[in-house]
Amino acid sequence: AGAARIREREPADEVLAATQNELIQIVHHGRAGRTPAIAEIAHEAFAELMAIRQIDGRCVGLSTGLDELDALTTGFRNSEFYVIGARPGQGKTALACQAIRRNCKQGRKCALFSIEVKRTQIMNRLAAMESKISVFEMRDTRGLTDDEMNRIAVAMNEIGQWPLLIEDSPRLDLQEMAAIARLFISQGAEIIFVDYLQKLRAPGKTDYERVTATADALWELARSTDVPVVALSQLRRSSAPNEPPTMDDLRQSGQIEQNANGVFLLYRPLEMTDETKKRRFTGEDQVIIGKQRSGPSETHVPVVFDGPMGMFRPRAMGP
Repeated sequence: AGAARIREREPADEVLAATQNELIQIVHHGRAGRTPAIAEIAHEAFAELMAIRQIDGRCVGLSTGLDELDALTTGFRNSEFYVIGARPGQGKTALACQAIRRNCKQGRKCALFSIEVKRTQIMNRLAAMESKISVFEMRDTRGLTDDEMNRIAVAMNEIGQWPLLIEDSPRLDLQEMAAIARLFISQGAEIIFVDYLQKLRAPGKTDYERVTATADALWELARSTDVPVVALSQLRRSSAPNEPPTMDDLRQSGQIEQNANGVFLLYRPLEMTDETKKRRFTGEDQVIIGKQRSGPSETHVPVVFDGPMGMFRPRAMGP
């Protein structure tokens, strides 16, 4: 079939991606077999419940990077599709890096498709979290001391040992991404992050159709490979930017919500300063659980975004 497509003058990279995708599906997820009897399904379901009882200490799934969010969601669970939505500059990539860091340090292999941010910038974000030297200072390292540069070198060396795969091609399309993701999973990846959903090239005449096709494909990837897939989604800029994002903001982009097992919306409210009359963040940030199929939704986790370190931290709710 691939040779025929080459003869039809289809681009070689597209044929290669499709062929690789088909081969991995055949090897790992063949359709051969039969529909199991209900007794087998009951046995399988109970075995899964018993296996959860053996988990010691950490959350059931892979960590979200925030303990309180883990407690409310049980983490990113196998075969489920999650969406982290936020307006531009609200910390989507930061939260993904935070989750990757937590899981890698626990020995869980992660894969990141970073379509907007270069792989070296991802490394800088992770190094800031490890070295406690801000991402802002790393933009011009001429101002850093030898000791600070040594701390960054130690952090980079540590990250270089992590079980992490990063693919940062800016022209990635859905078919190529799915094929590479399956390859990563065959190499042991336990979770897939996609940053971000609207940047993947997908079929469709309108943005709505393209985003819907992407959400469908990522949901199918999670189901067919039995690993969690976490996609970051850009929410449209609001005419009232200080209003918290809602599921309606996500629906404008495509049918993402229908496929998602969980939707987490990032909210960083602003206030007007008296002196300069400029807006600044209040520090009363939230991770809003907009949807969760198997747990509480319409609730939120109080956090505060640490800009220099590029990560969210827990925030006390007050008396």
